[in-house]
Amino acid sequence: MPTLSSHYQRRIERFVRIQRRSKPNAVRVLAEGDSWFTHGHLMWSSKSLIGKLNDYATVNIVTVANPGAELEEMVSARNRDWGLGTNPDWLGREQYDVVLFSGGGNDIVGSELKRYLHPGGGTREGIQLVNRTALNRTLDRMRNQYRTLRGTVDHFVGAAGRSVPIITHGYDYAFPSGEGLSLIGGLITAGPWILPSFKKKEIDDLDDQVLIVNFLVDQFNEMLADLASDDAAGIQDFHHMDLRGTLAREDWADELHPTSGGRDKLAAVIRRQIVTNV
Repeated sequence: MPTLSSHYQRRIERFVRIQRRSKPNAVRVLAEGDSWFTHGHLMWSSKSLIGKLNDYATVNIVTVANPGAELEEMVSARNRDWGLGTNPDWLGREQYDVVLFSGGGNDIVGSELKRYLHPGGGTREGIQLVNRTALNRTLDRMRNQYRTLRGTVDHFVGAAGRSVPIITHGYDYAFPSGEGLSLIGGLITAGPWILPSFKKKEIDDLDDQVLIVNFLVDQFNEMLADLASDDAAGIQDFHHMDLRGTLAREDWADELHPTSGGRDKLAAVIRRQIVTNV
């Protein structure tokens, strides 16, 4: 069985061949992330979001993303993927122009969701059911983790004072459908992630559920937008993509992942952001 390192080596060597032979002017991208970057490919039914991005002649991407990855592990310099993705023996003379990053969705609306909820059944409704203290504590932690990301990218991807832009996103408005991920005809399943948290907290009204999820996604996006701002609290060369409203209800394959058509929509928006910010 091939080792993890040989798997990445083949992937990166293919990236180098494509850059030199068929996409010499493409933006060179290193992508790290969660299942938003891998979903589809793992189902062997359609291209992942990264695969759809690679269909564009203007971008050439190496991905080291893994499903289920949480923010803390991804941003750390101890994350082995960064070293594999930037191995100079495999990259040769090539350098990445930008880092595309997807992280935080599992922390906000994944299985951790129940931590940010007050119990239902009382006088609270809508976003009053959000435990703001717990949510703000998590957002503060995530803000610091994104700051760590800047240093990690500088260490592995930057060279001789060269700062590589980081482009990230805050996801779109997920929907508490109760639908989970099913692989290989249902032999492997995951989720659902959102509805069980609401059920555990006895929040059964769909309108309340939707308001809460939208609020959480808004708060995460606002945190990233603040980090991307030009004031003293911002992160250098850090760009936030606002994907809210990109996906319609029918573009969700389950509670957290877009369909193939949804990934087409996202790829179009992300490609524009990549070529604009490099």
